[in-house]
Amino acid sequence: MAIGRRLLDNHGGLPGLARTEIQILAKEHGLGPAKACQLAAAFELGNRLARRKLDLVELTSPEKIYHFMAPQMQSLRTESLRVIVLDSRLRCLTVQEVSHGSSNQTVALIRDVLRPVLLNQSNNFAVVHNHPSGDSSPSRADDRFTKSLAEGAELLDLTLTDHVIVGWPSSNSQPYYSYAENGKLL
Repeated sequence: MAIGRRLLDNHGGLPGLARTEIQILAKEHGLGPAKACQLAAAFELGNRLARRKLDLVELTSPEKIYHFMAPQMQSLRTESLRVIVLDSRLRCLTVQEVSHGSSNQTVALIRDVLRPVLLNQSNNFAVVHNHPSGDSSPSRADDRFTKSLAEGAELLDLTLTDHVIVGWPSSNSQPYYSYAENGKLL
């Protein structure tokens, strides 16, 4: 119990602990490599369980997309861009990471984002990326990318349902930003 409390205090609660690398955890007094791996495995199982509960949910709103993807994306230390390929009822067929980058940016090509949608013979998709800083506000690069992606999708008769940026909950703002919710999709 004492070790658990200390870990939570030292790493910023459960979210911070989930983001801590195994090598750093292994150096904590009272842990070691085996316990650090067990802890990381427990967080991964929790992420999978949270996601499994939502697998059959229709991802018809930014809030549903956020709750579907946040468990696995909030703990990432670098930006990751993922495509959610959706069926005609907006249920998840597959999720694919198409790009990962640094702590403040990731670069993706439009063709790489659209490839899983076309390969799965779907018409609908959403994209999600995280901001490890916790601030879900879009950057100018995010705006340019989303505009280009929406235009490319439209040319191929595909529907980009949303681009959601995953951040952290705070008292000042929502834990996500939705381009659809803010009227910034074509």
